[in-house]
Amino acid sequence: MTTLFPDESIEDVREALLRYEDVDLAACALMSKATDADQTPEEGQAGNDVCDTLEKLRAKMKSSASAERLKVDEEGVAIDLLQYYKSKEFDPKIPIVVRFRG
Repeated sequence: MTTLFPDESIEDVREALLRYEDVDLAACALMSKATDADQTPEEGQAGNDVCDTLEKLRAKMKSSASAERLKVDEEGVAIDLLQYYKSKEFDPKIPIVVRFRG
């Protein structure tokens, strides 16, 4: 993460990871922090809305113990995940663990 956010201190990156317990949410928080100075208030609010929405969705998710395990081909990971997302079995409250076949 420090490679992606070279202007952030190691302490800030560590704090974001510990606070959000998720790399995507931590990155979202660090991105909104890094771009706040360059944005208009409306643009900053839009970035915060995305982070807030992701946090709310994560709070509604079930524990990782009930995670759905999904095996995909490494070459077709995007297609496999999109097909799963569009299937009847998809439940946004259940975390997904992705494993590669082979």
